[in-house]
Amino acid sequence: METRPENLDALGIPDLVELGLRYHEAGQLAEAEKVYRFILQRDPNDADALHLIGLLAHQRGDHATAIEWINKAIASDSSFAGYHNNLGEARRSLGQLEAAAEAYRQAIRLHPDFAEPHNNLGLVLQQLGNLKDAIPLYRRAIALSPGFADAHNNLGTALTAIGRPGEGIACHQAALRLRPDFPEAWANMAFSLVLLGKMAEAVAAAHKAIALRPDYYEAWRHLAAAHEKAGRKAEAIEAYRQALRCRPDSKDTAFYLAALESGNPPPTAPLSFVRTLFDNYAPSFDLHLGALQYRAPQLIRDAVASVATQGKLDVLDLGCGTGLSGAALAPLAASLTGIDLSANMVEKARERGIYAELLVDDLVGGMNKLDRQFDLVVACDVFVYIGDLANVFEAVKRRLKPGGLFAFTTEAEDQAANYVLRSSRRYAHSVKYLEELAKQYGFEQISAQRKTLRTEHRREMAGWVVVLRTIAPS
Repeated sequence: METRPENLDALGIPDLVELGLRYHEAGQLAEAEKVYRFILQRDPNDADALHLIGLLAHQRGDHATAIEWINKAIASDSSFAGYHNNLGEARRSLGQLEAAAEAYRQAIRLHPDFAEPHNNLGLVLQQLGNLKDAIPLYRRAIALSPGFADAHNNLGTALTAIGRPGEGIACHQAALRLRPDFPEAWANMAFSLVLLGKMAEAVAAAHKAIALRPDYYEAWRHLAAAHEKAGRKAEAIEAYRQALRCRPDSKDTAFYLAALESGNPPPTAPLSFVRTLFDNYAPSFDLHLGALQYRAPQLIRDAVASVATQGKLDVLDLGCGTGLSGAALAPLAASLTGIDLSANMVEKARERGIYAELLVDDLVGGMNKLDRQFDLVVACDVFVYIGDLANVFEAVKRRLKPGGLFAFTTEAEDQAANYVLRSSRRYAHSVKYLEELAKQYGFEQISAQRKTLRTEHRREMAGWVVVLRTIAPS
């Protein structure tokens, strides 16, 4: 820089702003801040300086301070769309998604042809689960700025998320034509290719992303998925290990790795894994299970009907999902209460109109929040995501009336003493383990039938359909 900070007195404000920006763009952030603060000594309401100090804070990761400064800039001059767009960026970084969306909308109102807030608003709406409105915003950003590589890439992720991975790949390819060294586009294309079953191409795309960013967690995850689906277990294990090195606190990746490695399985699947799985699965859940010849709800209904001696039952449906089990049990029920971890699944269950109450919670947490007891507690195809069932049995016992029934299914395990985690990322339990838990928590076994629960890869999946009854105190 030719102009040194000690010469600032000789410059007018426009030249000072230009000098500060030169420092800023050169990565000399401390020098840039000195210039911006010098401007504010002359004019405390200079909107550009206020905004640029906010941007510096945002770059340093201090998003709350960034919001304060950018709001001061907007208070000084509310007409500049860029201020509102960058306010949205700072709010989005703090997870204030609704407030970020409003900031982007204001930027668009002020400057309808500004591509960046269209793209950014699309990102926020996608994070909020509103893909329907996100996709037109990405398309508008591209129409306004055809060379906007990020918008092409984001449109691709949104199209893949709504089940159109082929179109998603075309968008990622467009982004890469504009920016060949775009690791996010390579990684996202790898994910789309996995969904299309093009594993060799997915591996190649993931490797491109990793070459550009060796510590790219998502790229390693997509590489692992491609190897796993191609049947290359050793390569998948190594890729999951690399992903964990990038993000050691990822419980989901540790769980994926545990399902492929031999050894002691974790006691349960991470809640984040189950919630994400079923939030994404909710729209197609019933249709998909129909294709798998899913029989578990009917098997539980028949097992309960054969032993229930009283009239209509107050039923607690654990892991109620979209309500398939509730619908099967409705003829036996005086009332139905459901608990599920996935809000999207619960919304589908609510549409059936058969539940008196629905809770979005994990099984034990939800049961602990209830203040009444039930005649019947059911868990249909739920324990495949829980290995150690001790806490569940204990909570169920508290929620059952004396003599109440507990009916559930598990996948059948014939070798291990208690439970295993399979490569399908589903747990299977031995009948001996279930019998021991029943005794430990004060249940008597009414029936334990080995049945085919569904098909998987055209093979019958064997499971246990178990009915227990609480033992009344002597």
